Amino acid sequence: MATVLITGSNRGIGLATAKKFLSEGWTVIGASRSGKTDISDSNFHDLKLEITSDSDIKDAVEFVKEKLGQIDVLVNNAGIAPEPWDETVVIDLVRKSIENNLVSVINFTEQLLPYIKVGGKILNISSMMASLTDINSNSDVDSLG
Repeated sequence: MATVLITGSNRGIGLATAKKFLSEGWTVIGASRSGKTDISDSNFHDLKLEITSDSDIKDAVEFVKEKLGQIDVLVNNAGIAPEPWDETVVIDLVRKSIENNLVSVINFTEQLLPYIKVGGKILNISSMMASLTDINSNSDVDSLG
């Protein structure tokens, strides 16, 4: 049975992606900050992962290594959206967003690479809410439905 690890699987796109893989017969490791997802399926494994935490990353990689050996697909979905700001860029929010959405994802992926099967896939998902280039549209996203 094929296995996928999905970060940010407790809500939104990550939760929907986890449910879709499960419906296709995959084993799914759902990683989230809380380590809890509202999925009850024998092929689903909750995993606590704060993507910026070196110890959580180490534990997640160890889980894959010990419990499954390897995975077929990694879906990097977890991310944060910077708080909208008016005319002034809040540099601490930019740093936090880049650390979470870029640096930590690279770190996690690099450490997990030895446990992704040859021919495996890595998918990186984002949304307009995490965009630093189109920050003015962030306030409009909620009004679109």
